[in-house]
Amino acid sequence: ISLGLVVSEMCIRDSSKRNDPKEILKLLGTWEYVSATYEGKPSEFGKNETITLTEDSWTLRRNGKLISSSTWEIDSTRSPKWLTQFTRGGKVNFLDRWVYKFDGEQLVLCKSSWMDERRPKEFTSRKGDKQYLVILRRKDLGETD
Repeated sequence: ISLGLVVSEMCIRDSSKRNDPKEILKLLGTWEYVSATYEGKPSEFGKNETITLTEDSWTLRRNGKLISSSTWEIDSTRSPKWLTQFTRGGKVNFLDRWVYKFDGEQLVLCKSSWMDERRPKEFTSRKGDKQYLVILRRKDLGETD
């Protein structure tokens, strides 16, 4: 029994390190697209497309209309840092394995479209790599969705 308690306490401590509250606070808010590429080619995204991150949700809106809602978690102990997005879609659930970094005031996200558990090791989008590279900027705090 005591071993179980030790393991549980270690998991809680490890989780708190991965989900650093200061790092989460930097991610919270509404972000708008600056650019998006897939395999090195520009990817279409709607005018006024935003991602809003709260402590318990990731919400994608296009022209103010809800497109999808997900949950997310980070592991800021990894290099590059990990952001995992969980989306339930009727009969199908999606798990997107992003890496992220801040570049000045911009949030840079990169994910692979491979169906296995691979996660990008760098922030690139080149022909044949099946990677999305998304650059976001924080939406003006005075604006509303």
